[in-house]
Amino acid sequence: MTTLSQSFWQTLPVLQIVEPARPREVPQPGSSTLAVDPPIALEPCEPLVFFQEGNCLRSVGAGLDNHLPAVESFFYLRLEADVVHASRLYLLHPINMALQGLTDTPIACQAEESQGSTARTDISWKYYDEQNEEWKMLAILEFKNTFLLIEREFTRAMADMEPGASRSPKALVDRAYQTNQRHFTWLGEGAGRLTRQALKYSGSAATDYVAIFDWKSMVILDFEGIDEGAYKLAKGTWFEEVPTQPPTHETFRMLLFGMLVKALRRNGLVG
Repeated sequence: MTTLSQSFWQTLPVLQIVEPARPREVPQPGSSTLAVDPPIALEPCEPLVFFQEGNCLRSVGAGLDNHLPAVESFFYLRLEADVVHASRLYLLHPINMALQGLTDTPIACQAEESQGSTARTDISWKYYDEQNEEWKMLAILEFKNTFLLIEREFTRAMADMEPGASRSPKALVDRAYQTNQRHFTWLGEGAGRLTRQALKYSGSAATDYVAIFDWKSMVILDFEGIDEGAYKLAKGTWFEEVPTQPPTHETFRMLLFGMLVKALRRNGLVG
C-alpha cells in the first residue's frame, strides 16, 4: 500500500466521474461578492514555485510512514459534495499529516468557517499567533464541481512579464481602464466569477492564498500586495495532473502542500 510520504509523488486516484450533458456554468455570485471587482489580469506563477517549496517534505519524519486510505470503488463524482468527500481522504489527509510534522506552531484545518457575515470558506488553515494570542489565516481552499475550471478562461488573462511586452501588466490594466466598463476583466466569465469570490474571501479572512479545486484542475491565487492602479497584479497558477513514469513531484498534493509551506514561510513560521 502507498504510504502518505509516497503519495506526494503520485497522482490522485482515478474515480468515476459523471460528465455533464452540457458545459457547467459558474453560478452568478451574490450581491456581497458582486460588490468586489474581479482581478483585471493575473501575473503568471509557475507550479514549479510550489513544487520547490514542497521539497521540504523530505525533512518531515513521524507520521508519513502511515498508509494512504484505500481507494473506495464506490466513489461517484457527480456533485461538488462528492469532490469534497473524496478530497478529504486522498488530498487533505496526507497534506495535514505533513504539516503536522513540519512545524510546532499550532495549526487548525477547518471546514465551512464563516468569514464575517457574508463569506463561508470550504476549507481554511489557520495558525495560532502566540504573541498576539489569536488565530490567523494561512490559506483557503475552495471546492467546485468537476469540469467547472476551464484553463483558457484563466490563461487568457495572464500577463506577459517581459519588459515592453504588448500584454504587460501595465498594458492590460491601461487597456482595461480605457474601456470605461465597470468590473472589466480579461478573465473569462466563469473564471471572473470564481476569482471575484476568491478575492472577497482573501479580504474577509486576511489571507493571501486562495486555491480552487474541481478534482481535475487546481488554480492557486496569490493576492499579496495587489494594487492594479500601480500595475501590481494578483498571481495565478494553473495546474493539471499528468501521470508520469517514473512518478514526479508534480502532483496536486505537492502543489497544495507547497502553497501552505509558502504561506507558513511568508508568516515567518518555517525557516
